[in-house]
Amino acid sequence: MRAMKLVGKDWVFQQFVLWQSQLLRIRRDFHEHPELGFQTHRTAKRIADILLRFGVRHIDLKSVPGGVIAVIKRRRPVMFPDDKWEKMQPVIALRARIDASPATERNDIFYRSRNPGAAHTRGHDGEIAWLLGVARDFAHDTKLGNSTLVLIFEPGSETGRGADAVINSGIFEKYGIETIFGVCADPTLPMGTYGFTAPEPGAVPGASSGGNDPERTGYACDLINALFTDAARTDLPPLPVPDDFSRYQSIVPGIMLRFGVRGPKHQASLGSPEFDFNDSVLPIVCSLTGGYVMTLRQGWYESPALYEIYYTVVWYDCRQFYPSEG
Repeated sequence: MRAMKLVGKDWVFQQFVLWQSQLLRIRRDFHEHPELGFQTHRTAKRIADILLRFGVRHIDLKSVPGGVIAVIKRRRPVMFPDDKWEKMQPVIALRARIDASPATERNDIFYRSRNPGAAHTRGHDGEIAWLLGVARDFAHDTKLGNSTLVLIFEPGSETGRGADAVINSGIFEKYGIETIFGVCADPTLPMGTYGFTAPEPGAVPGASSGGNDPERTGYACDLINALFTDAARTDLPPLPVPDDFSRYQSIVPGIMLRFGVRGPKHQASLGSPEFDFNDSVLPIVCSLTGGYVMTLRQGWYESPALYEIYYTVVWYDCRQFYPSEG
């Protein structure tokens, strides 16, 4: 477990700290130029431009009107041809919502909305910055091993039709997506706290009954605690499932990370015209995702022991950077 902590704290998190000013600029640019529903053309173009600058080449602006689908494929040179983990090539989707709320912002901040009647009152601008940050990291690194990331920048979530538009586009079948991960700003939780949502198999999308799948949330909590012992607390009770994300989770297994954004200067509830959050939390959220996705493999919720093999290989791959750690 010691190796996992080193990989998380020194290998992933440091990158996002160095990029913090860029993440903040990205988030505030989207906050300043919110767009509604599926009319997110400026937002989608900016996302595509940033992805290209980060080295992502497979970008789809047509499958989901107003949205962006991007694909990052990693193929690590085979070191142990007979090991079964080398043959695994999971396809992992990451989802961020990109549309704003139909509201007029009431915040006295320099990056406040320039578009009357449209404002990012639910933290979707932060989700965009988060996913772009993860894209930059994985586009230039080998932590994914033999894996494919499908980045879903979803429009229309505030209309209640965003997830369906993505699902109906056929990308889950086209790319063979096996699991999905998302994040959500939660102003009911204080800064520095995190919780996971993963409905039990067979749960009805949007239903409040039932609870979290203990295997999936338990694995996520254990992994994050091991990777980021001093960066996150995951001792939170099961949290309610956001309706739009549960549409995806009814198709493939998925986990939603809810990160706390409540602080002394940020007390407004989600959806309020005064909602804003301390975006210095973004590097940590990117790191939590990076550490989680780095070790995610097909069937982890059935055979967690398989990951002991992968942890060891990850450690051998990067131990050259930690000569003093043995």
